[in-house]
Order: sequence, then structure tokens, then C-alpha cells
Amino acid sequence: MKALNFLWYLYYRFIFNTCKREKNDAKWSATLVTSVSISLVTDILIKLFCYIYNYSLFVRYWYGNIVPYLFVAMGIISIGYFYGIHKVNIDDFDSAYASYSRRKRKCLWLILGFVAIVPLVLDLLLVFLIKPEMIQ
Repeated sequence: MKALNFLWYLYYRFIFNTCKREKNDAKWSATLVTSVSISLVTDILIKLFCYIYNYSLFVRYWYGNIVPYLFVAMGIISIGYFYGIHKVNIDDFDSAYASYSRRKRKCLWLILGFVAIVPLVLDLLLVFLIKPEMIQ
């Protein structure tokens, strides 16, 4: 969970510093962006698992329009986690982030870029590379 919390914090820093959002808006945006990243990764894993092990289930998942429900469910879970179970506290993350060296900070930002971009690209590749035929 610490990695998920730090992912949220990096999204928060990006939105707060680069996009110049207010503190509360940046918190909400970071929560929703984190839920989108988790949803994309979950969607890719479900598609690949179903494609490898049960093709008919893969076709039903592909054409079943389940993805919007997945995104809404992950959004609700993220809001519940970051605002209910785990109260958002930026000061702890600020002190941890300040204690890291420049090299470690660059590595964290590279990991954030990887986590933010790669699931989206993979999902788009799956759309273009794997187009299942409808099973009647």
C-alpha cells in the first residue's frame, strides 16, 4: 500500500506544481488519476488472462461494456481508500520526498511516467492488435 500511496503523492505533486491547481483540487485529481491508472492495469490483466485461458469469456468481456463499471468501481474504491480508510496526509510524504536524493527522485518520476503512460498505450495496442470475432 505504501507504493500506492506514493503513486498518489507523485500524481498530487505533478498536479499541484505543474498544473497549478489548488491543494484540495489537486488531492481529488490525484485520487481520480490513481483510480484510472489502477483501472487500466486491471483491465489489461483481465483481458490478457481471459484471452490466454478462456477465449469465450474474453469475447464476452470485450463486448460486454464492463469497462465503465470497472472505472466507476475503482473510482469509488479509491475515494473510499484515500479519504476514508487512509486519511490523506501530505506532510508525511513531503518529508519523505525531501529526504530522497536527486537520483532517487528522478527514478520516482520515471516510474510515475511509466505507470501513467504504459497502461494506456497497452490498452490501445490491445484494441488494435486483438479484435475478437463475435461468437454467436
